[in-house]
Amino acid sequence: HIGQSLIAPILPLYAQTFGVSVTLVGFLLTLQAVPRIFANLPAGQLADRWGAHRLLAVAAGVVTFSAVAGALAPNYTVFLLSRLVQGVGTAISQTAGLTYAANVSRPDNRARHISTFQGSFLLGNSIGPVIGGTVAQYLGYRAPFWVYAILALLVGVWMLARLPDPRLVGGSEAHRKPRPGFLTSM
Repeated sequence: HIGQSLIAPILPLYAQTFGVSVTLVGFLLTLQAVPRIFANLPAGQLADRWGAHRLLAVAAGVVTFSAVAGALAPNYTVFLLSRLVQGVGTAISQTAGLTYAANVSRPDNRARHISTFQGSFLLGNSIGPVIGGTVAQYLGYRAPFWVYAILALLVGVWMLARLPDPRLVGGSEAHRKPRPGFLTSM
């Protein structure tokens, strides 16, 4: 969660190094948000099918790729596309994270698990801009993207290696109930 906000304070400044207008800078924020609308529902379906723990690792991989692409962007178009990919990765992460929190919990502690997930999201959003701004001030506008990529890669590897599949551990009784299909969910 810290990664998204790590790059937030420098996005407009970095984008302007490509010589684009303020309007095009605004597209960076929009293009990162739009895919989230379309990626959340399929991410929920994939979390049910593959396991939220695996999907979290996939999301970390997507975000790692997008952060590296953002750091290496030779022009605004590549930078903009990296934000699009980041939007997909963060949507998958948010949906899979909530799914995981719900699946590892029981009815009597579900709220605590979900609030811990949400609290970590808010903590990351709170401290990320300060860290990203400081890194950019001393190391340049591309540096926060490298920090983001490294964090996402490390977290993704940790998730693959350490997060158990709650569907196999027992977890929630929700996995025993039939789930509606994609079109029904839509």
